[in-house]
Amino acid sequence: MVMTKILLVEPPAPKKHKSLRVLGSVGSLKANMIWPPYDHMLIGGLLRKNGIYDFDIIDAQNLNITYPQLKNMIRKARPEFVVFTTTNHSLPSDLNTAKVAKQVDKNIKTAAIGLSIQAIKDLDNVMKKNKDLDFIVYNEAEYPVLNLIKNNYNPKDVLGIYYRKGGKIVKNKPQPPIDYDSLGIPAQDKIPLEIYKDPLMERKPFTLVCNSRGCVGSCIHCSSFPFQRPLRHRSIDNVIEELRLIKRLGVKEIKFFDNCFTGNPKWTEKFLKRMIEEDFNFTWLCDVRADCTPMHLLKLMKKAGCHTIMMGGDSADQKVLDSMHKRQTVKQVEDAVKRIKSLGFKLLLYFEFGYPAETKETMEKTIEFAKRMDPDMVTFAVVTPVYKTQFYDFLEKNNYLDKSANIEKYDTIKPPVYNYPHLSAEEIYAASTKGYREFYLRPKFILKRLKNSPSLKDDIENFKMFMKQFILRN
Repeated sequence: MVMTKILLVEPPAPKKHKSLRVLGSVGSLKANMIWPPYDHMLIGGLLRKNGIYDFDIIDAQNLNITYPQLKNMIRKARPEFVVFTTTNHSLPSDLNTAKVAKQVDKNIKTAAIGLSIQAIKDLDNVMKKNKDLDFIVYNEAEYPVLNLIKNNYNPKDVLGIYYRKGGKIVKNKPQPPIDYDSLGIPAQDKIPLEIYKDPLMERKPFTLVCNSRGCVGSCIHCSSFPFQRPLRHRSIDNVIEELRLIKRLGVKEIKFFDNCFTGNPKWTEKFLKRMIEEDFNFTWLCDVRADCTPMHLLKLMKKAGCHTIMMGGDSADQKVLDSMHKRQTVKQVEDAVKRIKSLGFKLLLYFEFGYPAETKETMEKTIEFAKRMDPDMVTFAVVTPVYKTQFYDFLEKNNYLDKSANIEKYDTIKPPVYNYPHLSAEEIYAASTKGYREFYLRPKFILKRLKNSPSLKDDIENFKMFMKQFILRN
């Protein structure tokens, strides 16, 4: 195969807040975390496996690279193909990546990717309005990107893409769900590992590792349910090979970026035992569901180096949980919190306001529940409608959706783009701010965090960001 130059770009941050684009994430950053561009690392692994080595990853967002600077980097690299990640609220800004590439050379091919890109309504129209964009990969991006390169950018037989043909927008048949192992090993060596961090990490260098794609849940608002089915795990040997690579690179801390680390208990148990056998000495954190936290797995996780667990509490009202199809009870959350705390894990609980059965009373109940559970950290997000999810369809069908809202307002840290007859967007937004204020400004929390802070400097930066976004915001 002829060697080619490919640039895989995590775009510069939108104007106000850095954007979560990693593996289908939706929304702006809620804290001063810096996660590596794992989507591009996966593509890089597949390119290498297929003999394409002349590629680079530019993490413009996390290296604070501006669009003029990115343009100069593209000019120096003279690539044939620029691939960039995007998500719904950051799309208008991210499209500047294609624009600056074409300004350098109109012959450079450009493509937008993202596991949640189908959450952007009317992708045909996005293509029509943005002539600098040659392709949109509308689901799993790895093989469409590889096949475009192998086909010399002839899109005719490449699955999973939009492209132009004679002034018309063509949508090819979808790319079938991938065999995760076929991607090879993510290109962890192509990123500046020294810059990455998470508010809950204990050591550096830090990186992400993803063992699976999809989720065992069926929550009505989540993009994983319509866009990342079915749940697929990598083989344990494949993940272990990646862990060996990052160990050689000096990584000490991992965030396992699975929707539910323990979603397949048998796989998880075997994997944890392999981690222990290999004696990696990593410290790490992960996400779980409350109903997937048996004590025997938690004990293995602790032995394998896990120190922090993130878990969805979502709401303290059972009717709200049922309305979002969580398939989880408040009692299960309480019991899981007890198990997790009994083993000495740190805990983050996720809560969200705005589900169909939400009321002022249920939001207040959730805030009090969060304080009573007393995790190490919480989030109180605003539920954001994602196009093609059941939640979006429900809002649209009942005329609750503000159809005049532009795409940048579809963000978990901004007022919702919907109103209920009994509950306004302003009331939902105010509950989010109240939750953050009442939880994080407690003397009990502040003293505990100061005592256990892994980095006072990072905590000060996070506190500044917290005050700006959730206390001092308009």
